[in-house]
Amino acid sequence: MTEANVMEQAGVLSQEKLTYRKFVKLGTDADGKTTIEKKAVKSESDKKEPEKLEDGTPNPHAGVAVSWTGPSREGLTLFNENEFIRYQVKSWAGAEALVPDETQRVYIFQYGLNAIQTARAIGYMDEVKEEAGEPTPVHDGETIDLITAINEPPTRKSTSDVDKLIKQLNAMGVPADKQADFLALLLATQSETSAENTEAAE
Repeated sequence: MTEANVMEQAGVLSQEKLTYRKFVKLGTDADGKTTIEKKAVKSESDKKEPEKLEDGTPNPHAGVAVSWTGPSREGLTLFNENEFIRYQVKSWAGAEALVPDETQRVYIFQYGLNAIQTARAIGYMDEVKEEAGEPTPVHDGETIDLITAINEPPTRKSTSDVDKLIKQLNAMGVPADKQADFLALLLATQSETSAENTEAAE
């Protein structure tokens, strides 16, 4: 039994298996060499193809993940398939077990922290109040310490949305250093929606 399995049983981190497929369209270059003209990397989605198509005819892709049938319908063919074991940390003890090297652990922590801080900053910048029918910024010319925003606990839904977005970004082959921008936008949108709901309730 690996250390990760032991820590999973202890409840400090969990594992999940996720299968990826790479689809390609092959071509030939000027020298007659076979090349990859187009590619798509997709993770297996939970949603599967229905038994029948909209016209009532049998679906040749019935039961297959919808994320995998799109490339097939576009004329791409399966190139390779691999299953990956992913991890979700449930406590700092789990983080230490999963990433023993402190430098790497801090890097990962800072990566997530940057996404949260960017999201919160965008949320503050987007806050608008109505005065005499003209929108004005709630915050202007201020120096805002983000420590309070950093410590706001996420909702269960937002955490789930983040997990889904990360899976989608990985499936699309988005580089890790670019994913933080997408995560920041998602968190900012959720912060704005939460603020609007609070104002409505008041």
